[in-house]
Amino acid sequence: MINRLEANLRGRLVPSSTNSEGWLLLLHQARRWASIRNEPRPDGRITHNHLAQIITRKRPQPLSQDFRIPDGYEPPSRPFHDDLMKRVTDQPGIWALWGSPGRGKSTYLTYAVNELHKQEVPTIRHHYFLSLADSGDRNSFADIASSFMDQMVVRYRDAVKGLEETPTELRKWVGACGAHFAKKGKPFVVVVDGLDHVAREYADLSQMNQLFNALLPCPPNVTVLVGTQRVADSCLPLRLIQHVTSESWIEVPQMDRDAVQRWVVLQHKAGRVLLSNVHSTETEQHELGAIGDAFYATSLGHPLHLIYSFEAMVRHGLAFSPEEIARLPSCPEGDIRKYYAGLWRDLSPSAKQTIHAMAGSGFRWTATMLWSTRRNRPSP
Repeated sequence: MINRLEANLRGRLVPSSTNSEGWLLLLHQARRWASIRNEPRPDGRITHNHLAQIITRKRPQPLSQDFRIPDGYEPPSRPFHDDLMKRVTDQPGIWALWGSPGRGKSTYLTYAVNELHKQEVPTIRHHYFLSLADSGDRNSFADIASSFMDQMVVRYRDAVKGLEETPTELRKWVGACGAHFAKKGKPFVVVVDGLDHVAREYADLSQMNQLFNALLPCPPNVTVLVGTQRVADSCLPLRLIQHVTSESWIEVPQMDRDAVQRWVVLQHKAGRVLLSNVHSTETEQHELGAIGDAFYATSLGHPLHLIYSFEAMVRHGLAFSPEEIARLPSCPEGDIRKYYAGLWRDLSPSAKQTIHAMAGSGFRWTATMLWSTRRNRPSP
């Protein structure tokens, strides 16, 4: 009878008056109102306004946490990935994943979260930075807490039923999920990525400190996995510095030789590798192996440099060969900053001035804008 009543009510509200998220929020609040005296405040009377606040389509939407990863993406190293998954699931606590610029840290973390979901490991996440096109305030503690709570209500509502949905209660929510899933033999994982962006973009750590004051020390059976560059301690939340140990810092490795080889094969299957003088499958496999070795030698497995090098070959319409790949600018010591320094050194003074002007312009330059600027430039 109850199930039929719930189904009938849902059919009357969705999609005419609200969507699936609004319906789930209504269920959550109804359980809370039924179990706590004088809720909703002040006297426990449920009014039309209370219902409208919950199911309205105009309520603020939770922060997007979708970080796109390329089709066919694989981790930089299978042993590294397997080891991290084991730590996260078998050793609850704080883990800090770090990588130098362009190492693919956020891409890998998104892959890892997807893998945790596939293994049915309860996981929520927040990215402090998604893309230049993202206009939302991703630094607000209240918004981040609401996003986390929304994920918990939608995915794990049995673990948080009856809890007050306010940002100051975030720690109780996370702890409740940890206790709930401990009974099922699973950890509860919280992923927070892009910590290094906060000091650069906002110059204020107070909101991030509030978040980590709620998350650390980790409640029982809770794993907190953060992603960041190795920036100064003053650019990271104080509670993180207090609780993370040297053994908890894990570096995202560069792509190993096998990963680079698989990446080259994937590009070949997509029709993007131009080979010459290939007359058999055996010859093709040999050529692809040599090309993969050459890309690994010049990039040292740095994913961003690998993409730059590959696209340079494509752009010039060259047949892929170890000799041609060896002529491309290398990535010294696998450090993309040294690669950029080499490119900068070879620019003319006017080109450097143009790049400085673009960097300080305050808006994003598209390919169309760059082409229009070039075409309309006055003759010398």
